[in-house]
Amino acid sequence: MSANHKIWMLLAGCFLAFLLSYKFAFEKTILLSKEVSQLEQKAIGLSEMASLNMQLSQREKQVDSILASNNLINTSIQNGLLNFLNEQKTNSSIQIVAFEEPHRNEDENGVLVSYSFNLTGDYDDILNLVYKLEQELSFGSVTSLKLKTKRDYKTRRTLLHCIIIIENVTSRSSLD
Repeated sequence: MSANHKIWMLLAGCFLAFLLSYKFAFEKTILLSKEVSQLEQKAIGLSEMASLNMQLSQREKQVDSILASNNLINTSIQNGLLNFLNEQKTNSSIQIVAFEEPHRNEDENGVLVSYSFNLTGDYDDILNLVYKLEQELSFGSVTSLKLKTKRDYKTRRTLLHCIIIIENVTSRSSLD
């Protein structure tokens, strides 16, 4: 064998040794280092998510305190109104006959939402409920109050029926 042939064999052997070592050792090391870097990125993302979660919980507490100061316990006016009516139902002779779906009217100035519900009960209890809705709570303004007396022939009693409409105006800028 000539020296030139030995050099080519040595180079081919080195190249083959490099390919085998890459296949069995270096490739796994490179893949593991890529996986470690991806996991580190995910860990950074999770730590950012934890701080974002903490910020959101602080914002939620701040909004809840604002709603509580405005006598709105729930984030939804309809839910707050239903909770208030159920509370008044247990404390007085008022009964909720119907609670209609809110009516929404949108224009360029904002959104007008009307809540309509029917009640029966004593005149004084209904009057106290309307006073609390208008003066003490901020669900909106009472725009319509219709009182009717109806005779219940089964029980031979005269019942007072009340239809109340509350309107709440939301500006267009607060919706965007």
